[in-house]
Amino acid sequence: MSKESERERNARRRQTKEYREYQRNYQRERYHRVKEQVKEYRETPARKAYMAAYVKKNRAKHRHAAKLKTYGLVQEQLTALLEHQEHQCPICLKFLAYPVTPSIDHSHQTGVVRGVLCRKCNAAIGLLEENTDNLERAIEYLSIHRRREINSVLSGAISTTNSKPSSESSLLPA
Repeated sequence: MSKESERERNARRRQTKEYREYQRNYQRERYHRVKEQVKEYRETPARKAYMAAYVKKNRAKHRHAAKLKTYGLVQEQLTALLEHQEHQCPICLKFLAYPVTPSIDHSHQTGVVRGVLCRKCNAAIGLLEENTDNLERAIEYLSIHRRREINSVLSGAISTTNSKPSSESSLLPA
């Protein structure tokens, strides 16, 4: 009978059902013990003070990273979008650089990213419910009221120079 090496004995022992169950129980207990230690550590005043200072210092960076993650983008893709748009909001043409925080415009139906806008333009699209009919009606509304304002200014200027008001004094249609 040959002498078994210690390595061979340990290998055979690890194959037994009792040993595997012992290991499983040990790992489960260790997992819960470490989990409890981490939970206790996170509740210490020193850790809370450190995290408060860290969050305050890095709030913008983490908000930006979370925003990219939400839309499934990486920084290189966002940079490429901005370069494609020449770092401008395509609606108001405002330059999108610090301190202007660009907003990632996306479809609420499909989730597809459409581009990068300034906050105001992104909010306007959201308030119009991404509906082009609503946008066209808003443009029409603003156009009508702009013409009325111009007509009222022009008719006021003409009536002060001419003593009698004329129906032809309105230069733009109401």
